[in-house]
This record gives sequence, structure tokens and C-alpha cells, in this order.
Amino acid sequence: MCKILSQRMKLHFFISLFICLCSFTPFTIAQNFGIRVGLNLSNVNKPEIDTDSRFGLQIGPVVDFELSDDISLVAGVLYSQKGYKFMENGIEMDEKLSYIDIPIMIQIKFGKFYFEGGPGYYILLRAVRNGSVDTKNSFKGSDMGINAGLGVDLDLFRMDLRYGAGFGNIADNPDPDAEAFTNNLITVGISFFL
Repeated sequence: MCKILSQRMKLHFFISLFICLCSFTPFTIAQNFGIRVGLNLSNVNKPEIDTDSRFGLQIGPVVDFELSDDISLVAGVLYSQKGYKFMENGIEMDEKLSYIDIPIMIQIKFGKFYFEGGPGYYILLRAVRNGSVDTKNSFKGSDMGINAGLGVDLDLFRMDLRYGAGFGNIADNPDPDAEAFTNNLITVGISFFL
């Protein structure tokens, strides 16, 4: 019960922080609100077993704070499907991990193109194996990582390719002798701003 309350408190804290960032930014900084839709290709770095990637969706609100003509701070609260596939006793297992991703990226523009990078905080919402077996207790409730990407601003929308890597071991109560078990993610995304 405490673990569930702690997760909800973290989620409420970061969503509140996002709303505060949007609400209390000085009026001299231009703000652009939008929505991001992406396709994830995720996997984990789990040395003791051979894993395969799985596809998932990424969607949520984003805000762009234009700090100058060439530099922006872009943040979002994104629902993100991650996970991996692996074989167990000759049967393919599909581990689907649903997260709320909170990336905070600095975007540096070069004409229509841009580079972006920054930290991310990820809150685990759900973990399900093969569509029905709840495995959330096998994973830590949150993770942190780093994101980097390249994109292009096409006026009507922005399109980018991002790579994200988790810092911490996502397994809950991992075997002390086991190597770290971390998230890896490649996302192709499109952001539409108002």
C-alpha cells in the first residue's frame, strides 16, 4: 500500500511541477504548447538473458520555452510504452512496461535542424507479461535517465529521433550478483505546437 501511495505522490509531484513550469514562467519567455506522438522501439540491457525489442506508443503534452532564437527548454509529460521480449522454456515472453516519461530537454537550433539533450524521470504505471500476468512488483517504481536526439522543424510540426538510456537497475530487489538491468529506448516522434 505504501509503495502505491509513494508512486502516486511522485506522479502528482511531477505533473504539478510541469503545470507550475507552464504557469509561472516569466512573460518575457515565449511558450508554445503542443502534443507529442511517437513510436518507441525499446529493449533492456539484461546481460544474463537474450532480449528482443518491442514497439510501443508515446503520447502526451509538451511545452517549449524559447530562451533565445536558437535555444529552447522543452519539457513533457508523456505516456510511454516500453518493454522487451525474451524466451523462457521455449516460449516467447512479452514484457510490456507502461511509464509516464518526464523529459526536460535543452534544444539547440541550427536553422531548421536542432540537437536536443537532457535528463528524464520515468514513473512505472504498469508491467504486464503476455497481456495478462501482472509483474509490476518485479520492477522499481521509477527510473532516471538521459535523452539525446536530432530533429527538424517543418513549421507545421517538428519531427525527431531520440535515444534514451536509463541510469538505474529497474529490477526490484535485484540479485546483488546480477549485472544492472536498464531501459533503452529509440523514439521517432512528431510534435504539433499551437
